[in-house]
Amino acid sequence: MTCLTTITSNLRGNLKLKKVGVIFGGKSVEHEVSVITGMQVIENIDKTKYEVVPIYINKEGKWLTGESLKEYSTFKNGDFKDAKEILLSPNHGDNNLYAHPDTVGLFQKKVIDQIDIAFPALHGTYGEDGSIQGLFELMNIPYAGGGVLASSVGMDKILMKDVYKANNIPIVDYHWFYRTNWKADNMKIISEIESKLAYPV
Repeated sequence: MTCLTTITSNLRGNLKLKKVGVIFGGKSVEHEVSVITGMQVIENIDKTKYEVVPIYINKEGKWLTGESLKEYSTFKNGDFKDAKEILLSPNHGDNNLYAHPDTVGLFQKKVIDQIDIAFPALHGTYGEDGSIQGLFELMNIPYAGGGVLASSVGMDKILMKDVYKANNIPIVDYHWFYRTNWKADNMKIISEIESKLAYPV
């Protein structure tokens, strides 16, 4: 029994762990919430099966990676000096994380790391609307979560309600309008809401 346990342990030690790119942050107004989500994902991934590659997108849209990005204290202190700026290639099947040309030279290519699967922990625009899912589709990198269509439809609350209604899924009554409509004549919008929905609204 001891011998079998030792052999099993050695086999696991020789297996190459799948690299999971946990992507968080982003240019959305939900940036800070996404950082917390990213930290939670990184903390709870089974490290005996997967190697975590943190990929942080800052508010300016720059992509960074590095071991320090696995720690919440990095974001609390705003200390990113150990993080490396990277680029992803949209080429089909290219799963490398390349050093940004500003750090290695315009005509140089340096692979910083690579990922086998992407785990988006992004919130809001660019993260949940099908945008980054489309990038992964182009790169042919498997990813967690909904696909391009499901993400984009789910992000559009009105379209999502239309899908529910078309499939006879019960939803509460609602009334929608554009911001421009509200700015042009908010009293008209209020009147439309009152005529369509019962109080309390």
